[in-house]
Amino acid sequence: MNLFKFTKMAFIRAFDFSGRSSRQEFWWFQLGIIILGIPIIVLFIPVYLLAWWASGNEAFADNLINVISSIYSIFTLIITISIFVRRLHDINRSGWWLLMLIPASFILTIGHIIYGQLGLILSILVILFITLYWLCKKSDDGKNKYGFLGEDS
Repeated sequence: MNLFKFTKMAFIRAFDFSGRSSRQEFWWFQLGIIILGIPIIVLFIPVYLLAWWASGNEAFADNLINVISSIYSIFTLIITISIFVRRLHDINRSGWWLLMLIPASFILTIGHIIYGQLGLILSILVILFITLYWLCKKSDDGKNKYGFLGEDS
């Protein structure tokens, strides 16, 4: 199934910021991360209860869950950034365009200050539209300056 193939491929290429990733690879990976997160959340319940029971301290159990979820979140964030950069490469854009989202957060703040809630909502919609356009755009055919689209993509 493509879901497992592309999720595994994304984990293998977690720290690879070169090359290209197709739309299919990107979106199957996103679905795979959501599906992978469900059992992790379900496993948190017995771990939390066991840690609380063993230590007798609710704060310890909270901290344990926070550490585990933070490690998972950081790891999946790194993978998501790398596959996002490769996806940008696939449409012949530099991965540095991802940094556009940092100043875009300032646009959100300015929009909120000047226009209130409406400005905030419109700013978020513009940024989401641009990002989704990039992620849904058809791959460049053949070779671009970032290489060929892989056979497995």
